Amino acid sequence: MLKQLIEFDHRFFEVINSLHNPFFDEIMYWASYKYTWIPLYAIIIYFIFRQYKRQGLIIVIGIVLTLILCDQLSVLIKDYFMRLRPSHNAIYATIIHLNHGIKGGTYGFVSSHAANTSGFATFLIFFPIFRKKIIIVLLIFWVLLISYSRIYNGLHYPADVIGGIFLGFFVGIGITYATKIVILKNKKYKLKN
Repeated sequence: MLKQLIEFDHRFFEVINSLHNPFFDEIMYWASYKYTWIPLYAIIIYFIFRQYKRQGLIIVIGIVLTLILCDQLSVLIKDYFMRLRPSHNAIYATIIHLNHGIKGGTYGFVSSHAANTSGFATFLIFFPIFRKKIIIVLLIFWVLLISYSRIYNGLHYPADVIGGIFLGFFVGIGITYATKIVILKNKKYKLKN
């Protein structure tokens, strides 16, 4: 059963990775590039402080904790499972499409990019100002775009990004509730809608 799942994961990777062209190469490269999304983070932090004032600092600390936990846990999981990325797997040496020639680190399960974006999006969705349909749809699209780009770029198998999405989701929920408890216990703050 496990062998069949791994085989399916490899085949699914091959299909996605083969669907490349110069136009999407650029889109997927920039979707994966860590500094591309700094303006998005700045806008989100601006809206958090505008809406929540003093509480905003606690919420931003929650976001930072979410990202740190997602990133570090994903690295620990990578080091535990030691599953080679497709970009480091000898069977793909001649057939893989490595977008911009980037190979990434040695191990890929779970994807830190997928975990971080999923954790961040999950954290935000549990706060009222981000709980609007259009924002939820855009956040989910963002997580899926970055996760897909990791496969497209030849850096992860589908199972790597799915594992990362689940990790981020659970970390995001946990830190959201911890953040809300801190806000509610502190009498100076009251969580606004």
